[in-house]
Amino acid sequence: MTVRKEEYPLQKVTLNLRDGDWNWLKEMHGQLGASKVIRELVMGHRKRSEERAARRHASLNLGTGGLDVG
Repeated sequence: MTVRKEEYPLQKVTLNLRDGDWNWLKEMHGQLGASKVIRELVMGHRKRSEERAARRHASLNLGTGGLDVG
């Protein structure tokens, strides 16, 4: 098995999945790998969540002339 170098540091964690989910990911995304798929899902979710939070924060600051008060 070839170890791929990632462009960012990784942290090893334990993840509990439903029975069969890990095998399904490996079957569906064999070349990419289940771990990589999970990382991509988490990164995409985090990016979307942070973008939504930034938009909410920016819209709250509109009433203060763009100044962050508080």
